[in-house]
Amino acid sequence: MAKRLMVCCDGTWQSPDNDCPTNIVKLVQALKDVGDDGLHQVIYYDEGVGADSHGIAHYLSGAFGIGLDKNILDAYRFLCLNYAPGDKICLFGFSRGAYTVRSLAGLLYSCGVLERRWIALSGEAYRLYRDRNIRPETSIAAAFRKELAHPVEVDFMGCWDTVGALGIPDVLPYFPLDNLLNRKYEFHDTKLSPIVRKARHAIALDETRNIYNVTHMELSNKAQQAGVDVQERWFVGHHGAVGGGKHENRGLADITLTWMLEEAMSTGVGVDVEKIPDALIPDACCTFTSKLYQVFALGSGFRRAFRGDKDCIHPSVFERVKAVPDYRPRNIEGFLD
Repeated sequence: MAKRLMVCCDGTWQSPDNDCPTNIVKLVQALKDVGDDGLHQVIYYDEGVGADSHGIAHYLSGAFGIGLDKNILDAYRFLCLNYAPGDKICLFGFSRGAYTVRSLAGLLYSCGVLERRWIALSGEAYRLYRDRNIRPETSIAAAFRKELAHPVEVDFMGCWDTVGALGIPDVLPYFPLDNLLNRKYEFHDTKLSPIVRKARHAIALDETRNIYNVTHMELSNKAQQAGVDVQERWFVGHHGAVGGGKHENRGLADITLTWMLEEAMSTGVGVDVEKIPDALIPDACCTFTSKLYQVFALGSGFRRAFRGDKDCIHPSVFERVKAVPDYRPRNIEGFLD
């Protein structure tokens, strides 16, 4: 019987044990055993990089790409061990988890999903994907897919606030070593591949740290020809408020979660928000603050450049503009009159 494989990857330092759950944790809690289309839903959850570290290692994990290879490979192996022809694949991620699933989609495009008997070659598949001289259309990648793997599509991909040219923020902007060490993790291509059928991206309108600039979802030429459905929506709040994980930002995070759940449900994903222990309380007018460590505050004061038309701004933004007189984001001033 066909099933839906759901990969859910959390942000840096995030785990189900945290005092306030992120939207990835709430998503996992809300997923039903069976989708609205009758497909059984099999869930993979990956806690964020550094969630199980302490002391200096905890903070270094936020500055460097430590653990990213393992995150991507673990999710890929889950798919290889569980996929059968006819299954559907859904990918969800927040922050560095968004980088993980977007990279995973690129790996699937390059190498397909290995047949279970070839699971020992998962590391080789990842090496092929990371080799910048090997593109999905090259003969070596095509032969790998044909001989060892299943061709697949990603039915739905939902991301909360992918940041940084490397998929991770440049949190040490005056310390070039982090960029040198992280270079290996750079997105091969931030554009979506043609195997993604539907993609949604929730973006923080009010993020003021240029080291957390957004990494947009764009379509490759082949994705445009394939008719990939991609939408980005801008929401009230900074990076953490959009992805969740802090009690003071909960009302804003619940808005983005509600939107993402509705978009996923349109593809047959089965969701029951009553399964989430704490009821959702979407509130466009709640306060949002950010208690940053000094190093992460470097580069604050900037505004993300808005991209898109008025329809790309979620209605909750205008609700807040109307209710909170001093809330007029400079990056969308042209849409506020």
